Amino acid sequence: MPNLPFELEREIFELAFRGDRQNSNLKLAFCMVARRVRVWIDLIFYAMVTIRDDGRAGRFLSLVDSNLKPPTFFSAVKILYLGAFVSAPKACRILASCPAVELFTFWVNCDAHPESSNLIGRLPLRRLSLELNHISRLPATPGTWLSSLNHLYIIVWSDDNILELLLTIRRLPHLTHVAVDFGFAPVSAEHIAVVCSSCPSLRVLVIIADSNSNPQHIEEENDYRVVAQKQPEEEDFLADWEAQYFGLPDMWSRAEATIEERLRKAAGPV
Repeated sequence: MPNLPFELEREIFELAFRGDRQNSNLKLAFCMVARRVRVWIDLIFYAMVTIRDDGRAGRFLSLVDSNLKPPTFFSAVKILYLGAFVSAPKACRILASCPAVELFTFWVNCDAHPESSNLIGRLPLRRLSLELNHISRLPATPGTWLSSLNHLYIIVWSDDNILELLLTIRRLPHLTHVAVDFGFAPVSAEHIAVVCSSCPSLRVLVIIADSNSNPQHIEEENDYRVVAQKQPEEEDFLADWEAQYFGLPDMWSRAEATIEERLRKAAGPV
């Protein structure tokens, strides 16, 4: 291989791998070139980690425990998905190993493991997806996540106390984008009004409801920032969640495009 400047060599490998990041054969081939190339590729590969169940969680923790990576390596994880079938103890261990997560989906039932809330509260979060009831458990003391979090995706798993729980997002003063997935719970104008009034910097509110809801009605009854979208399957949510890593259109960009079109029409012909 011809000698190239270090920075150029790294850029070539990174660009080649980013174009086909999920190709395990390509990863293996690149990692066999040289130790420095393996380090570069690993940093890209582990920037986004998707763990849907306990089996995958166990394999990830085995890597953490193997000491094959330096102790600080997992700070490379910036986008992390922990699905509903990951157990709370393993979720807490993964969180403790990945202190630099910025985009985080946390659908784990941690009712009996309050330490998960403290672990989440230490992350430098910009985007977060979690169950509505968990918001009130996150530490409210000043920290990085309180000032940096601007996108919040809420899942409603129970119709109990929805209105009261929605009020807890007032603890997150810098939210610009909020999505509420109501599941099979009914959506009311009061729910939407509470979110809008609780977020002084709100630019986008996505309302996700089941097929029995009337999306047009939801949008017409509220201001221009409210956009209704269909309820995604887990596979669709995952694809949408990962799209932001690859710079592809996602739920937020589609909602923003809808709002821009409304404002353009409201302004009339130029």
